[in-house]
Amino acid sequence: MTSSNARKLDSDEGATLLFVLIIISLVSVVVGVMLSSGETAEKSTNNLRTQASDVYAADAAGQAALTQLRNGALTCNAGGASLNLGTSGTPFYSPIVDADRPLNAATTCVPDTTPSQGATTTTTTTGSGVGIGGSTDNLPAYALLAMRKNSTSSGIVFPQSNKTICIENGKVASNAAIDANNNIIGVRLSGSGTASDCSTGSGTGLAVQAHGLNGTGGCLPNKTSAFKPTNCADMAGTISVPTAPAPTDPIVRTNATAAAVCKTVGGVTYAAFRPGLFTDVSLLNAPCSGGSADFEWFSPGTYYFDFGATTWQWPTSLLGGTPTSGPSTTSGGVTTTPAITSVDPTNAGTLGGLSGIASFPTGPGQAINSCADPSAQSQYPGVEFVFGGRSTFAPNISGNAELCGTYDANNPPIAIYGASSTVSVSGGSVSPEALCTGPAACTDANPTGVASLINLVTQPPNGKAQFYIKGFVYAPAAPVTLSLRNSNGQIFNWGVVVWTFSLDVNGSSPPQPFIKLPSPNQGFTQTTTTTYTVRYLKVWTCVATASPCSTGGTPDLVARVQQIGTTYKVLSWSHAN
Repeated sequence: MTSSNARKLDSDEGATLLFVLIIISLVSVVVGVMLSSGETAEKSTNNLRTQASDVYAADAAGQAALTQLRNGALTCNAGGASLNLGTSGTPFYSPIVDADRPLNAATTCVPDTTPSQGATTTTTTTGSGVGIGGSTDNLPAYALLAMRKNSTSSGIVFPQSNKTICIENGKVASNAAIDANNNIIGVRLSGSGTASDCSTGSGTGLAVQAHGLNGTGGCLPNKTSAFKPTNCADMAGTISVPTAPAPTDPIVRTNATAAAVCKTVGGVTYAAFRPGLFTDVSLLNAPCSGGSADFEWFSPGTYYFDFGATTWQWPTSLLGGTPTSGPSTTSGGVTTTPAITSVDPTNAGTLGGLSGIASFPTGPGQAINSCADPSAQSQYPGVEFVFGGRSTFAPNISGNAELCGTYDANNPPIAIYGASSTVSVSGGSVSPEALCTGPAACTDANPTGVASLINLVTQPPNGKAQFYIKGFVYAPAAPVTLSLRNSNGQIFNWGVVVWTFSLDVNGSSPPQPFIKLPSPNQGFTQTTTTTYTVRYLKVWTCVATASPCSTGGTPDLVARVQQIGTTYKVLSWSHAN
């Protein structure tokens, strides 16, 4: 028994199992290390792929921003610009390998404003004097625009009268100075502020601008207290003469064959005119067999005036356009105009019907509805008066007059057109206006006016010339000097473009605007832009979601770009990692 136990103790049975266990343990350790190494390698590979995707996306976004910069779609001046690329539904970048991780990008562009890097400053004017404006294509760009250039002499002046002078719904600008003297010039939106005081209210979107001499000193006597609620501002550049459609209607009658048809009814002598060319002012001043008329009616159409230096003196009453007995009204989308269609400029027996026109205003704030207003209707035509040479006209100092232009969907209804160059149409022509020193045309080299197209330079203290222009006054080479006494208010309601403009208001000063556009119009916009030579493009990438990428933190790409003329040169292109 003892020998048997000894043999068992000396036996190596079970050692094999121990070796097997050791081998299994070693193998498991090795396999574990190998598996861990493989997982680490896979993670590293995925990370590298992700980094590569970010780099590719950042490069693509940088190239996209550079392309936008080159073609002008991305403006990168003072204040910088930004560009978001991609959406959740349409990612900017979709990696081929990592298809589950589409990317979007955000870029910013910031100019290098260091003076040594260079910059260019330009002044641009957008808009047009005719055909551009607000939500209506036929509003002029300015309520009042004076073309005389680059001078501290006033392009627009309101002589000493201690009044508040109202202009509504449009901008005011002068290529020279605007001198308010001791008046307050109230430029505002209609319906804003206090009805009796147009120095209150809102001038939002409007402007008063003066170039003066070399872009400064044009707001006289100051920029603020004399101009309310819209302050006056320096205008860096001058405004080019806006274009307007030139008259095209043919001349079918001239002088004697265009003489008026006259008729006296109820003690009033009426004279009816038809469109034509007038080179003899006596046919206007004494139209009825050498005698004057009390009421002159210019039936619808285009009238050409080139009659020399003798002023056309308007009679007690003058009407241009389709006569009406009241205002146009609109109901259910239908406009009704009470036009007096029974009068015929070729039939003297019908002229008594002109007594049925709506009464001219006798005091401030009263409506003016004696002819078909192009701001209220488009059915009935009006007139266009074309002036050339030294032709001028003077409203009656104790009378009333109203001109209505013809509605045009694409342009202001021009009521008065001053020829700045020869107007040639079928049947004749009108010479350029010559109302400056010489007499000759008003130009930059010959800027001083010697005559006023609307000749109301003086009036007696008891004078009360009331005239109303329901149409655009386009006479960029004509000075206009008005001296008004005891005015009822509004004179122009479609804007004025002239060489120079002077309005002297004495006597009672009505709260009604002297110039008013039918609806608000911002018209011309002049902006000064500084273009920098060197810019920084920065790019951030992110997983595509509905939200744009954040532009906080370190960007994935920073590129430094230099503009040389119309080309762009990449100075540096660096990634964050």
